[in-house]
Amino acid sequence: MGSTSFLQQELPEIIFERPMFYRNDKALRVELGEGSFRESTYLPRVYEKALTLFEALHDNTDELLLIVDHDEDKKIGVFSKYIKSKSLLYHLQHEVIQRLDEEELTTYRFALHCKKQDIRYHALIKAICNQDLGMKPSVHQRVYFVNKTKKTVFYVYDDQGCDIVATTLQTLRPIYETFNDWLLDYDREQMNKLFSK
Repeated sequence: MGSTSFLQQELPEIIFERPMFYRNDKALRVELGEGSFRESTYLPRVYEKALTLFEALHDNTDELLLIVDHDEDKKIGVFSKYIKSKSLLYHLQHEVIQRLDEEELTTYRFALHCKKQDIRYHALIKAICNQDLGMKPSVHQRVYFVNKTKKTVFYVYDDQGCDIVATTLQTLRPIYETFNDWLLDYDREQMNKLFSK
């Protein structure tokens, strides 16, 4: 089953458009970067928060779909650098998605069915966080960690924050309660209303 087919069949209520938090009803927006990026504690704290959230959302037994969206039709190094077993790469799927918004846009989507332990996720998440800071390594594509078992999406957009989307509020509630002080204050009222129902 292709990645788009899976997304349409298994997660039809999740919209894969940025910003994911504002496009989806059941979502959390977490602030990763606080203070000035010039502070020595800034990046270690960003990494720690992103990795803690990833590990809270994904168990070793969960079936994942690692999706990378790119707007250019060229080779990307995300899978070769961050997937541990090269034999898994034979199962890499590629799709071209045409979107008709204000202008016609083409997205090149790459997807790989895997498990948490197949991914060098510590390094990958750090590289995603580095993208706007001029630091290496960095990943400039949109990377979505889709948990097929729990029906969640974990999307770090840069060092500032990440969106967590799910098909049910019950799945998000433990994250909302455990990491409440990490939620982005700007959107806190919207999230509090969601979980007060």
